[in-house]
Amino acid sequence: MDLRRAERNLKILGDANSDEDMPVAHSVEETQGQALFSESDEADAEEDAAESPQSGVGGRTTTAESGGEEHREQVFLSTQVQGRIDEFEATEGARRQFRQLVTGFTYAQEDGEANAGGRTAKRVPKVRRTRRNNTKVRSLTEFNTENFERLRKEDRARSLLTMLSGKTQKVNNLLRGLQQERSRERAFHGCSVYNEGEWREIVRLLHERLPKATRSDVACIKSYVYGDGLDETPWCASHARPPDCPAQSQERQGTCGPGDDELRIFTLSQLLEDQSASEDVIPDSMDAGDAVSLGSPQPQAGLSQHSFCPDSTATSPLRPPATPLTRAPASPLPVRVYTAPASPLDYIPDSEDDPYVLQGPSQARSPPSLLEVRRTLKNIGVRPGRSAAAVRKAAAAVARIEAASDAASLGTASDADRRSALFLRMTALVRRSPRLLAHIYCLRPVALDDLRAVLEADDDFIALLDDSLIRQWADFTGICVKNDTSDSQRPPQPLESQ
Repeated sequence: MDLRRAERNLKILGDANSDEDMPVAHSVEETQGQALFSESDEADAEEDAAESPQSGVGGRTTTAESGGEEHREQVFLSTQVQGRIDEFEATEGARRQFRQLVTGFTYAQEDGEANAGGRTAKRVPKVRRTRRNNTKVRSLTEFNTENFERLRKEDRARSLLTMLSGKTQKVNNLLRGLQQERSRERAFHGCSVYNEGEWREIVRLLHERLPKATRSDVACIKSYVYGDGLDETPWCASHARPPDCPAQSQERQGTCGPGDDELRIFTLSQLLEDQSASEDVIPDSMDAGDAVSLGSPQPQAGLSQHSFCPDSTATSPLRPPATPLTRAPASPLPVRVYTAPASPLDYIPDSEDDPYVLQGPSQARSPPSLLEVRRTLKNIGVRPGRSAAAVRKAAAAVARIEAASDAASLGTASDADRRSALFLRMTALVRRSPRLLAHIYCLRPVALDDLRAVLEADDDFIALLDDSLIRQWADFTGICVKNDTSDSQRPPQPLESQ
C-alpha cells in the first residue's frame, strides 16, 4: 500500500513539474500536500491504475524523461510515507541497541562494576591422576589369612579385659590407641587409660581366675590321671585299648562260641519264644553272616595303670542287677492329715461291679423364658415366628427331634448337640427318598429350592430352617447344592417324579 501511494505521489509531482505555464498551481500543490493526497484522490488513482495500467506506466516514463535534474531536488514526499520511514528507522535502531546490550551483558563483579567483555568459555578442571594406595585391602580372604594371629590376640585381649573390668568403652579406646601407634598414624588423644587402682584390680582378678601352677604340680597330676609309663599324649592314650585286653577278641569278628562268660544278643521274638542262649542262628536279626557276640566284661582297671575304665554300674536289659538301685530313705517328717467326717447321704459307692451308671439327684430347674428359647432357636439355625405360639411350636419340634436322636433336652443340651440332631433328621429324610438319594449318589448338583421342596414334603419343620443351616448340612454330608435353578444339569422333571 505504501509503494502505491509513493508511485501516485511521484506521478502527481511529475505532472506538476512538467506544466510550466501554471506556476500558481505548482505552488499550491507544494503547499497543500494533504489535500492532494485525500482518500478520494487515492481511490480515483487506484481505479485509473486498474483500468489502464499500460497508460500509467507510459505516463510515468514520459514524466521521468521530461523532468530534469533541476526539478529532482524539489521532489516532495508525503508526510505519511516519511512518518512510516521514520518509525521503521527508529524500530531498527532500537533492535540494534537491544542486540548490542544482550551481547555485551554479563553479571556484575563483586566490586559492583560490570564486565564489558564478551562471554568466556567455562574452564574445565584438569583431571589429575591419583596415586595408587598400596595399603588398600584387595582381598578379604588374604587380609584375614595374613592377620589372623594378630586379630585373634586382639579379640582375646579385648574380651578378657572387658570381662575383668566391665568397662567396654575404655577397653575399646585403649586398643584403638595402640593400633594407631602401631600403624604410625597421628597420636591418639581421645583414649582414657586405666589408673593405678584399676590396674591393681585387674591384676588381682587375673591371679584369682588364672592361678599359677608349677611344672612339678602339672607332672604330678598327669602321672596320677594317666599313669607313670605314659609314652603318648593324653589324647592318643585315651583312644588306646587296655594293654591286658586279649588279642583274640580283637581278631575274631562274627564268631560266637558257646562260652558262658560271653554276652549274647537276642531279638524280641527270641525272648518271647523262650529259646536257649546256645542257639547259633538268629534269623530275625540278619539274613546272612555270622552272629555278633560281645566279649565278657573285664575287671575294673585302676586309674594309675590304664586309661580305659569300664563302668560296672551299667544295668543290663537281660538280667536284673545283683544289688537293686534304691534311693536312700528320707528322714521321716511329721505330716498332719485332715479328714472330714462324711455323712451317709453323701457316700457314693465306687465299684466297677455295678452294672448301671450312678446318677446324682436331679435338681428342680425353672423352665427357660420365651426370650431365651427364641435366642436358642436362632443360634441353631431355626427361624422362629413372631408370636409366642410359633416360638413354642418350633421349640417343641426341636425337642421332639432331639428326643428321637437320643440327645439331651432343649434346656440342657448345647447348640452343637441341637444342630447335630437337625443334621441327622435331614439325613434321614434324604434316605427316605430313593430318587433324591440316587441323584446325590451320581454327584449331580441339586438346586436349593428343589432340595427344600423334597424335604418339606416329608416334614413341615424343614420350612423353619435357614438356608445357611441347610448349606452347612450339605457341606457336611457332601451334597452339591446350587442356587441357579436354570442350570443345564438340572433334570427336566422334578425330583419327586424322577
